[in-house]
Amino acid sequence: MRVLTLKDPWATMIPMQVKKYETRSWYTSYRGSLLIHSSKAFEREDIEVAMTPPFKRYIAKRYKTLGDMPRGCIIGKCNLVNVIMITSIYFFPPRSELPYGDFSMGRCAWVLEDAEWLPEPIPARGQLGLWDFDMEEAKP
Repeated sequence: MRVLTLKDPWATMIPMQVKKYETRSWYTSYRGSLLIHSSKAFEREDIEVAMTPPFKRYIAKRYKTLGDMPRGCIIGKCNLVNVIMITSIYFFPPRSELPYGDFSMGRCAWVLEDAEWLPEPIPARGQLGLWDFDMEEAKP
């Protein structure tokens, strides 16, 4: 399956069904199932973002502390159904999405649907871009 690595707290917002758009500087023609990987890195600025509303409110629904959030793991899955080039004044993301992405002109909004948590996080080394992961090989 194809995988996308994101830093937290943004990665966690996808299987929580809070973040429905992933904004990227690059376009992809890929459509279909997408695993969500939470990167191992969790730097000071990421922690500061995680402690602000609305992130903090959602994180607290699943984890007691930020340290409980799995990192360096595939945590969820979704479907990538469309990629919208943000080059027009006609694209207006929902106001609820604004804290979770960079919707600047020239970027791409990846439309995500049917997001859900995996039953258990799967440790994996992340990569830049979209990368492949064999779920069958990951089973014990």
